[in-house]
Amino acid sequence: MLTLVSSEKAIFESLDRLSRSIHRPDVRTLLDDMGPLVVKGMRADRGFVRLFPGGDGGASEDLGLTGLTSGATIGMTGSAFMKRLLAGRCVRDGHTLLAPIILKNRTIGFFCLDRRRASTPFTDADGHFLIGIGQAMMTLTRRAPGLGPPA
Repeated sequence: MLTLVSSEKAIFESLDRLSRSIHRPDVRTLLDDMGPLVVKGMRADRGFVRLFPGGDGGASEDLGLTGLTSGATIGMTGSAFMKRLLAGRCVRDGHTLLAPIILKNRTIGFFCLDRRRASTPFTDADGHFLIGIGQAMMTLTRRAPGLGPPA
């Protein structure tokens, strides 16, 4: 049985409302709108969603930026994180969590969340939760041109 804290429930409630809506946003709009809610719901201090319009990890677009000042970055100490993400696996590095967003078995982007050093690090369960949230989001959107394989 999945036990959610109230902040995680807010994410599910937003997705539930969307599932009952006639209007289906495109991927970019949904990720941009939901990014701040995911950051807050996961009790992170800052974060964003990185989308790969080509679906290959090359060119990228950042959406839903939360808690980041102009020019600020969230760094990773390891260099193989992109390979793990593209393989559909989460990456934890200190107080930072990257979780892939998967559409039709391809990583089309990822959630990037960061907590202040004094707080509790993310867990594997947090990463799996985010992968599930990403999959739910992808089922509720209209696919934007250039994302994912042909329908």
